[in-house]
Amino acid sequence: MKFETIHKQVLHKHHLFAPMDDEQLETLLKTAHLLNLEKGQHLFSQGEQAERFYFVVSGKMKLLRLLPDGTEKIIELFKANQTFAEALMFLAASKYPVNAQAVESTTLFSFSNIEYKKMLLADSNLAIELLGDLSIHLHKRIREIEMLSLKNSTIRVVRYFLALLDQEGDGEHSLELPVAKRLIAAQLAIQPETLSRIFNRMKEDGIVEIDGRKITVADLGRLEHYE
Repeated sequence: MKFETIHKQVLHKHHLFAPMDDEQLETLLKTAHLLNLEKGQHLFSQGEQAERFYFVVSGKMKLLRLLPDGTEKIIELFKANQTFAEALMFLAASKYPVNAQAVESTTLFSFSNIEYKKMLLADSNLAIELLGDLSIHLHKRIREIEMLSLKNSTIRVVRYFLALLDQEGDGEHSLELPVAKRLIAAQLAIQPETLSRIFNRMKEDGIVEIDGRKITVADLGRLEHYE
């Protein structure tokens, strides 16, 4: 398919594609596909052959596993300009270990694992630059994992708010929750009712104002030290 210039500009900002020059990215895009998923539509299932990885153009995706009792365990959520399933092309595993499903109407780029690896093998400088970018990304992910491992649920929520302010804040200490609260609870490994209690307590304590998905931080200093 034909990719617009804006698509290439967006991809160049991501660590998996930033080291590529225009010609290399053009070559990779020749084997890429643009996918449109409806809300609730599955992209792949656990156990399927892992032949491709994905870049979210718009919308949101979730990776999940179904537990023996039939309940759904959300592993991770992905929004626009994020990739997922790319790690599998560097591992011996050849099957997806989880299910992928659209949280809402979502558009994705689908890339070939084989073609991406061919480019790295053909250009050692490209591979080295990618390793540097991946190292930076890894440190960020480690900090996120540390947040999720915190025992205190309130601190998880506080750090989640601070991370959103850092990424998407409008400069006036307000932000928009990217997904429904039940999905945030699952991502933070907190029961939905526990998350609701934390939100209500923070509101009663004058830390935040809540209007649907819009969160306004009334006192940033108190939020940073709130427990």
